[in-house]
Amino acid sequence: MEMRLRFERICAGLMTLLSSVGGLAAPPRFNPSTVTESGVQLRLQGDPGATYRIESSTNLTAWTAVGSGVAQAGLLSMPHAGPRLSPWTYYRAVEVSGGGGGTPFPTVTATASTNAVATMLLVPNLEASIRVQDARQVVYTLSFPTGAVSEPTLVQLAALESVAGLPNAAGLMAGARIEPAGLVTLAPGFLQVDFPKAIQAKQVSSFGFDQDGSHLHLVPDVVVSNPGTNRVRIVVSQLRSYGCGVFTLAELQAQAATVAPLRAGGARPALHNDLAGCYPDEEEDARDLQRGLEDRIRPRQQAAAAILGEERQKQLLGVAGEEDGSAALRRVMADAEDFYTTEIQSRIPQALEKCATARTLIPWSLGFERQRQLLGSGGDGSGAFLSSELICQGAKRCQEQAIECCRTQGGDTRLIQTLLGIERQRALLGAGAECGEISVAEAVETCAPEWFGTLTIKVSGRYLNLATNGSWRIRRTKTSDYTLTAQVLSARVRVNEASLFNPTYTNVTFKLGGTMVASDHMAKIEEHFEESCGGEPGETRRDTWDSSAAGELTDIDGEAILMDPSASSLFVKPYLRISDSGLPGDMRWFYEELQRKRSEFSDEDCETTVQRTGGSYDDDALNYGILVYAEAKDFTWTADTIRYTLSGKEPMRFDFEHLFDGVREVTLELRRVK
Repeated sequence: MEMRLRFERICAGLMTLLSSVGGLAAPPRFNPSTVTESGVQLRLQGDPGATYRIESSTNLTAWTAVGSGVAQAGLLSMPHAGPRLSPWTYYRAVEVSGGGGGTPFPTVTATASTNAVATMLLVPNLEASIRVQDARQVVYTLSFPTGAVSEPTLVQLAALESVAGLPNAAGLMAGARIEPAGLVTLAPGFLQVDFPKAIQAKQVSSFGFDQDGSHLHLVPDVVVSNPGTNRVRIVVSQLRSYGCGVFTLAELQAQAATVAPLRAGGARPALHNDLAGCYPDEEEDARDLQRGLEDRIRPRQQAAAAILGEERQKQLLGVAGEEDGSAALRRVMADAEDFYTTEIQSRIPQALEKCATARTLIPWSLGFERQRQLLGSGGDGSGAFLSSELICQGAKRCQEQAIECCRTQGGDTRLIQTLLGIERQRALLGAGAECGEISVAEAVETCAPEWFGTLTIKVSGRYLNLATNGSWRIRRTKTSDYTLTAQVLSARVRVNEASLFNPTYTNVTFKLGGTMVASDHMAKIEEHFEESCGGEPGETRRDTWDSSAAGELTDIDGEAILMDPSASSLFVKPYLRISDSGLPGDMRWFYEELQRKRSEFSDEDCETTVQRTGGSYDDDALNYGILVYAEAKDFTWTADTIRYTLSGKEPMRFDFEHLFDGVREVTLELRRVK
């Protein structure tokens, strides 16, 4: 085989260094590697699940980290461009015991701006972008193509004011937090960061980390700096926090040598609550798969980013010539393709049997194909990286399992929503009728709960209070709004036969789910008047508090005890109860203080001599919850209906001591349909 390429000198020597504490039955070894025009694709055979760091050297004395990763199924594949001016390159592998024996990914503390924040609704059939500008005039633009999501999704972008604990002395250049955290999009987008001034492009590297600050690792990027453009672009396939900074070569190599820490055990919330009750083991396996894919993609992202960063550093040091950034990104796609083959494609047969696995793999598969296109390495006909079988047969299996769940577990509106969601996703992805067309009438007939109905809750209030205390005047205002609209998701009816102490009664338990939007705005203005300021306040303090919450409540509990109105019992009484743990809301507080006095040198109006501002933000400061309780006299019922209405005063607190009355309206209407 001819190897007349500029990188033909690369694979002259391969070494393995064993550094595990407990030893291995067989040492890891390098399999034959593939040499291309852009570099070498290293393949290390080791223990399944073990973490290895691959290092390179041109003199067997000084070693540089190429990257780290987990030997999934016993194989770790990693690309390396290699030094261009050296005739030989040697490689060795260092085992990181237990996946956590090396230096773990850093954990940082990030503070998001409360002013440079924007929100957009991302829908399946439209492109969308969102833009914010921070106090330093840095502009952040987050954009997604058509088909990034299968359901309407609210996306928030917030600039980061600071990130403490970064692994570089220069600190943060720019960063942004993207939510909802952890969402893997069907098609990746771009986070574009535009700077108002020139940047040190050749020393810039980008990173990502979870919203709690953990798992910081390098991510691939494109950096451009010229008289007209100073920009960093980062591919976003999972919503989390991203940033960039200036790294020295030593800092870049030190970060590239870090590894993912061991993930703490314990169950996480279900990704999809609708099928979890029928297939808990499959849902748990899917959650484990999602976590595993995240853990295994991040070392590869870091290795690819380190290649790009070191290439820029070498250009800075005069070691290599200039090279287009997008070409460098295409070079590292070889490792991404290997990730797809080993981590995604190998699991497709299992996904055809388990809906939860298919749901997990489809976004990764679609996202990978879209990323290849964005980075300019797709469309060459070299392989079909997106399996139509996964989309088609996976959707069909989800449909079968949802219908099966309805028949075994009972009617549940969430399962109808699942079926309709499968149909929408099938159409969005271009799957034909052979992938299973859903009959809406049949789905409703099979999966509708025994009862259906709606719950609406509205709370509103307006408040104004003026008070004087000597030369001080205080003005307090408050505006409150709260709206909940929910539907019955599932219902169960149990008839309790008469006993010695109780008559026959019916117990109806139901789950509701819906959308809540809540907000409160409070303001307090204190003014101190002095005669020396000609009737204007000499001191003023303004405080404002804004809190809000918006989201889905999918687990509202309801229960009703019903009996014949003529029956009586000392132990059982008819009642209606609705409750929920609530939705967390944020709180923003801002204050401004002004002091004025007349100038000592003129008779002009008072001038401001002191001005102070401040405040705080807490994204989990309060909770908007639900609690409704009604006795027999408060609601009406028959064998087939339950109705409850309330319209009355709602006490609301302001400034921890001032109470005022708002209006609270609650309407619940349930009807038996089976």
